Amino acid sequence: MDGTNALTRSIWNDRQPKEAIMTRDELNRELRMHSATWQSVVLVYGILVGTLIFSASAIIS
Repeated sequence: MDGTNALTRSIWNDRQPKEAIMTRDELNRELRMHSATWQSVVLVYGILVGTLIFSASAIIS
């Protein structure tokens, strides 16, 4: 191992926050905590479709 790679690796590791390294379980738990429920997705989709239909009917009439 040459000194350049060791120095680069050392600088890179010092820049990385220690809490950024997550296990697969921690990552899955974090994703589940911040994911949307299907009810909220359906609600937003329904609002968008309803707005589209309302706009189209206002333009046509």
